[in-house]
Amino acid sequence: MKQKRIAGIAMVATLLMTVMMSCEDCCTPVIKGRGPTVEADLIMDPFEGFVLAIAANVEITQGDEQRVTVKAQSNIIDNLCLDVVKGSWVIRYEVPVLHAQPVTIYITVPSLNQIGLSGSGNIIGTNPFTTSTKLDIAVSGSGNVELETVNEIMNVLISGSGDVNLKGETDDCDLWISGSGNINAFDFDTRIAMVTISGSGNTYLSVTEFLKVLISGSGSVHYRNSPEIEVSISGSGRVIKDFTTLTD
Repeated sequence: MKQKRIAGIAMVATLLMTVMMSCEDCCTPVIKGRGPTVEADLIMDPFEGFVLAIAANVEITQGDEQRVTVKAQSNIIDNLCLDVVKGSWVIRYEVPVLHAQPVTIYITVPSLNQIGLSGSGNIIGTNPFTTSTKLDIAVSGSGNVELETVNEIMNVLISGSGDVNLKGETDDCDLWISGSGNINAFDFDTRIAMVTISGSGNTYLSVTEFLKVLISGSGSVHYRNSPEIEVSISGSGRVIKDFTTLTD
């Protein structure tokens, strides 16, 4: 169990580093969006993960075949980098964009194992994602992630102000918050959970068997059900059992 947790944490940390590096990879010239908004399909190598490093919204769907469609101005679409590295697409521009109409990216993939978000864009799942193993989510900006998923292992790392909203279920999850963003997972059932908070963000989750909490910041953990609990607190955050009955 410990080795599995360490491996998961390392994967999330690597994903977050990729997000930060992608944002720093900029050059001096800039472009502006020109013309009306259009839709275009992108021809890309297969990928099972992505990092959103531009100001755009992403709608992610699980389907039988990969498809990527972008709604934006044509010169902005042409400026997108389409490189897939180690199975992940880092969504960034070849040349920085100064001003453009809103950009929306529609992604359909058979499977998904990594989501990264840097900046103010939002990522929304349009249908439940079922994976046989693990899903890593890393947020370093102010954008939000909203996803329904069923998997074996879930890792979430927040270092910014964006929220992660989860529905579905998993067997084992690791949740890390070093920023002010929240993890809203009352509708995401997990058997085992480990929560580490060094920032001000809060975690809301549903755990059935075992919950381990490490708090060195001001964020709190709110949980439902009656799991065995192991708690270590050196900050001002608290661990609070939630007795609210959901009516939805």
